[in-house]
Amino acid sequence: MFHLGIADSCQLLAQTIAGIFTLCDTTFDVYVNKISGGILQLGWIASGPLTFLLAVNRLFSVWYPISSDTDTLSWPYKVVLFIAWVAGFLFFASYMTPYSAVLYFPDIFAWSYDDGPWSDAISQCELYGMFVLLTLCGVIYVIIFARMYRFRKNMNQSSRELRILVQAVIISGYTSSCLITWHTYQYFLPDTKMTQFALNLMNIINPAINPVLYLSLNP
Repeated sequence: MFHLGIADSCQLLAQTIAGIFTLCDTTFDVYVNKISGGILQLGWIASGPLTFLLAVNRLFSVWYPISSDTDTLSWPYKVVLFIAWVAGFLFFASYMTPYSAVLYFPDIFAWSYDDGPWSDAISQCELYGMFVLLTLCGVIYVIIFARMYRFRKNMNQSSRELRILVQAVIISGYTSSCLITWHTYQYFLPDTKMTQFALNLMNIINPAINPVLYLSLNP
């Protein structure tokens, strides 16, 4: 959750800068825009493996409830954490090149890839990589709920574990909806300024989901 919070903070920082761009009706400088988009995507890309790691953590918690409080930062977890941030920084580095960038456009209230020669390929890598991870999360949560239902009489899940499970499922589901709508909205929504605004609002809400759920489910 801590690392997911850092990824969320990166996205919120970029969205805050985008808010300033919108209020001032300018991005000030192309490099400020590129760096802001890179920070946004750094947090977004890192959140994929981190969300998957959270799902795996919940799976082990349900499967082995007795050992759920042991050190979860064993080497496999550390490897996934390392991969998450390496992937995020690799995408960030690609956005700092002249060949690709994610830029904010104040006139349509939205972030978008530029028309650089690498942008399409990087966009597809983002889409399919995140899609695979979030699909795996969905499969894991189906397995978790199936096991909980099957052994509901014998399982003694604490209220804390159940709250974390609910929180994890909502985070995974909402992140999936953001990914799908951002990359495929043109197939089922009109390409208007209000559509772009609504999609960006979804992305603004996404990094806020984690702390809101934490405060709501852990009074």
